[in-house]
Amino acid sequence: MEFKRFKSPQKEYKGMPFWCWNGKLDKKILLNQLEVFKQMGMGSVFFHSRTGLETPYLEDEWFDLINACADKTKELDMDAWIYDEDRWPSGTAGGRVTENPEYRLHFIRASVIPSNEFDKETLPSYVIAIYCANMEGKEFTDLCVFTGDVSAHNSVIVFSIEEMKQSSNYNGYTYVDTMNESATAEYIKQTHEKYKEKCAKHMGKNIVGIFTDEPHRGSLMCGFAIDNENGAFLTPLRIFDLFRKRKVVVGYP
Repeated sequence: MEFKRFKSPQKEYKGMPFWCWNGKLDKKILLNQLEVFKQMGMGSVFFHSRTGLETPYLEDEWFDLINACADKTKELDMDAWIYDEDRWPSGTAGGRVTENPEYRLHFIRASVIPSNEFDKETLPSYVIAIYCANMEGKEFTDLCVFTGDVSAHNSVIVFSIEEMKQSSNYNGYTYVDTMNESATAEYIKQTHEKYKEKCAKHMGKNIVGIFTDEPHRGSLMCGFAIDNENGAFLTPLRIFDLFRKRKVVVGYP
């Protein structure tokens, strides 16, 4: 019995390609491609928005195409999956969420300035703390809060808040602050709730699930996936408050 299932598997055990939707989508072409997937032996497909998409994402035409293709997968005895973002990673609804500046990813930047070059009048916006220290490479001693006199130290360390640099990958905005519960709620409203409304007859039936692609808390002292300069000196703004809430560490203020 098991050998027969291996030779002729059920659809949930067959190939499940990311079906890239880009360019100007055409319903006739999409339905034909589904027939080709069936002929190739695929059991399911993921409706996957990708770079180059010209059909407006999450608008009425988009959902019309989703429903038409879901109808077709049912006809072909295939499963369909939602991919819940325009490109990657999940969380912005194609930039709709981060149109709101409050939901954009922000960092704390550490700027190390030689004390003989320090000028309080040219500090970046949104400074949250300034310290003085004697530094050799990344090692420091004599750390103290800046009080106006830097003569006893060779370096000044300025901590400031900085927004993630805007990018075409997020349709001109930034990635979302996933540690902001309000931002996550807005994302769910803009995506999952819309699919629930617009594709109600298919959700949980032949649209069997939703694929979420690697939401993350933001680059942490490494510059990963951001265009801000000197990314190794950035860390997500909210991470310290969340750490304090979740951990009790002796000596941690």
